[in-house]
Amino acid sequence: MSDSTVLDFGEREFQARPELNSHLAWESFIALAKHPNRVLVVDRTLQRRAMKSGFLLALSWMLSRRLHTWTDRKRVGILFPPGIGGYIANLAVVLAGKVPVNLNFTLGRASSAACLRRAEIDCILSTERMQVKIPDFPWAQADVIDLVEELRDLPKAKTLALLAAIQAMPAKLLAKLLESARGRWRCRSWLAVYQWQFRRTEGSGLNPP
Repeated sequence: MSDSTVLDFGEREFQARPELNSHLAWESFIALAKHPNRVLVVDRTLQRRAMKSGFLLALSWMLSRRLHTWTDRKRVGILFPPGIGGYIANLAVVLAGKVPVNLNFTLGRASSAACLRRAEIDCILSTERMQVKIPDFPWAQADVIDLVEELRDLPKAKTLALLAAIQAMPAKLLAKLLESARGRWRCRSWLAVYQWQFRRTEGSGLNPP
């Protein structure tokens, strides 16, 4: 059996996986809620910070509820260095049923502006520190949401209650309850999201999450 045949067989097996026809938000929620006490991300940007799956999910879910008040468009820009902030931003956008578009902040001003127009982005999740650090980025072209401030403003009681539910309830039951409260997650399958990202990002400076 040739190497190409093996690769084709592996690709067919991968495409047959049932989760590829599911919603990215649903699969993400289930995967994180099943193991809420597992350390998922370790961020060493400034100092070592570790965060568990359950807490990341609770923060992202609470943040996702605000996204529809910031934009009614399908795609949301994200401008973060790798770390916990970028993880929360991407997960929140997915849980809101939208498509995260990670922007390449090393591009020039004109290229960045073209990326925003091409992706039809009118809302960017970032921080004040990033705006100061990258003054040449076309920030004025979209509404910029300071993720740090928004996370600080989250209602602590509701966030802790959700965290307790994530730790105590079966993952699929909680996902169904939250999905019913919001209305069915409308994002496309995760494969479709990534296919859109890669089609649109080739040579454009838009980075898939």
